[in-house]
Amino acid sequence: MDFLKKLGEVRAYLNSRFVQREELIDVCLTALVARQHVLLLGPPGTAKTQLISELAACLDGGQHFQWLLTRFTTPEELFGPVSLSALERDSYRRVTAGKLPEATTALLDEVFKANSAILNTLLSIINERIFYNDGQPVKVPLITLFGASNEVPEGEEEAALAAFADRFLFWYQVEYLEEDGAFAEMLRLDGSGSRPSVKVDEIAVASMAAEQVELGDDIIDAMVELRRKLRAEGIIVSDRRWKQSLSAVKAKAFLNGGSRAEVQRDMLVLMHTLWTSPEQRDIVQRVVRATVDPYGQEVAELMAEAREVWENAVNSGDTNVGVEAHGKLKNIANRLDELEKLNVDVQAPKERIQAYIKDVLTKCLRITL
Repeated sequence: MDFLKKLGEVRAYLNSRFVQREELIDVCLTALVARQHVLLLGPPGTAKTQLISELAACLDGGQHFQWLLTRFTTPEELFGPVSLSALERDSYRRVTAGKLPEATTALLDEVFKANSAILNTLLSIINERIFYNDGQPVKVPLITLFGASNEVPEGEEEAALAAFADRFLFWYQVEYLEEDGAFAEMLRLDGSGSRPSVKVDEIAVASMAAEQVELGDDIIDAMVELRRKLRAEGIIVSDRRWKQSLSAVKAKAFLNGGSRAEVQRDMLVLMHTLWTSPEQRDIVQRVVRATVDPYGQEVAELMAEAREVWENAVNSGDTNVGVEAHGKLKNIANRLDELEKLNVDVQAPKERIQAYIKDVLTKCLRITL
């Protein structure tokens, strides 16, 4: 079976098990092909760990390592215990079986809680794919490391962890489900369905193919424009992050079936690679959309307006407010219909609008559909 078809089955499977996590799932799959790392931010209970565990279970021939870090986590817990027999020979060698140095994918929960001894070793594993065992460099099979945290470091911690945090190319903020309909859908999930798989070796081949994707002058020009606009907003992105972001664009183009990257189709992935603090996220996403996909920016603005209208209506529960909100939401739905005729992908936004309308009808107008 074709790799993209297999990966499509994995995507569909994960989407069927995790409500309103389509974008996050797409980011994770892109990161695997790009051989880049992902930082997941968000409160506990948003299925970050469960989603990554389920994704890892779909990778045939790989080994997944998962650990919750604390200030007291020791190197032995992540990298393996020191071999006693090796110590007798004056060698400080770790037994890495079942530990991070032998993993193809890994999830480190509360990743910023690691101490300096662990962080220094993690840097070489993440950046160079090298683990130094008794001073000898050993290549590790790691494809993608997923880090999870409820918050980003601040103050003195932020400065100390900046180099480590910058090794995660993809940053994604995971939120709780908002609409009642999505929440109800999540409660109804029963976890049924057979799990598809894709071989780790196939991902390696796909990664090499993605590296061959052509980047034209239009892509470079768009990157230059993005850099200029973000600087005007006070957001300075490191040269390394800009360079690594090209791998995300190539991977996205490959997953879209292209041998040459396209600005509008493939560069939206940069919404998840060019911010390194929650305060920057909305600005980066707005600038990226406006630069590479103006219609996409309009959809985002429509959805932000719709969310505000919906929240005001359901929080008030007032009939008059509900009637006004219903009219505004219908107008937004009509505009999405117009954009759809221009070949803009608005399927997910339209579904969200219908959920908002249903919620307003139920809670404000006492109409059950």
